[in-house]
Amino acid sequence: MKPTGLAAKVAGRGASVALSVFKRIVGFDLLADLAEFFNAFSGMVDGFQARAKRVNSLLGDPRTCFLVVCGPQGEPVDEAVYFHRKLVEAKLPFGGVIVNKVHYPAANLAGNGGDLRASLAEKLGDDDLAERVAENFSDYQALAERDAANIGRLEREMRSRGVIRIPYLDEDVHDLAGLAEINRYLFASGKERKALAAGLGVS
Repeated sequence: MKPTGLAAKVAGRGASVALSVFKRIVGFDLLADLAEFFNAFSGMVDGFQARAKRVNSLLGDPRTCFLVVCGPQGEPVDEAVYFHRKLVEAKLPFGGVIVNKVHYPAANLAGNGGDLRASLAEKLGDDDLAERVAENFSDYQALAERDAANIGRLEREMRSRGVIRIPYLDEDVHDLAGLAEINRYLFASGKERKALAAGLGVS
């Protein structure tokens, strides 16, 4: 934006040399584009300030609380614990934790052990494929155990029972149907959430 008054005189003497150098280096078109951008941007400042005031009002509302969202891996859990500590230090209301993309253990298959390969081979009619599916299941169960251990540590560190687990869904959430699926877990009761988790299998 162009300076006015005394600032215009001071800027005019020194800036003319600087501008001439910039014009040779980056070209006049770039400078003109930048000037146009900042002039257009200047009209948005009031809008930013108004929105900032509304955000501050919302954050200060006694009905507002803060949720920590993380994944079930070790590093995201460490970061969640850190942010929770900062919320407590700042005396901000803490509402709970949402752990996304959790691998739930397939309890209905966990006890099959070595019989799983034989059962798969019989159903699939292919020993090699049965072996690979069984190994995949074993890897999945290992991930489920890791997630359960990390979430248990998260609960102990935060001393919170308000942990909502969202499962690792078969497809990415990119539409209303996906959001509706997540909604089932976010707003279900504890009993309903356990029932939903029990219905999850290895697909």
